[in-house]
Amino acid sequence: MNRLKIFSLLWLFFLLPPTTPTSSPFLTLNQLSISGLDLKNIRLFLLESSEHQTEISWSISRLGAEEQFDDVTINDIYCHRAIFTIDSVTCKQGHGTLSALGWYETEFDFSYRLQRLGAR
Repeated sequence: MNRLKIFSLLWLFFLLPPTTPTSSPFLTLNQLSISGLDLKNIRLFLLESSEHQTEISWSISRLGAEEQFDDVTINDIYCHRAIFTIDSVTCKQGHGTLSALGWYETEFDFSYRLQRLGAR
């Protein structure tokens, strides 16, 4: 069921009409739980959409694991520009804050590329 939710959300990005950037989110979710992960305050902002790709900006105020890592959370996660194409999802510039046990906190930058197996 969780895979169906994720697939449906990703498919939505390809169905969005071409548009110009806005300052208000086109999708907001207060809470979402997927495979043991708890995400809070998810906000998606549409930057650009065309036939071949969709570009969004996203943020999540809190990401935590339900069971194994109760004392570890990732807060204020965002990606300035995530690019969705038919074969991949890419974030080139992301940022977040990791908190552990209520006394340790550090900021981090990240990037990712998820690609369909066999795609180039």
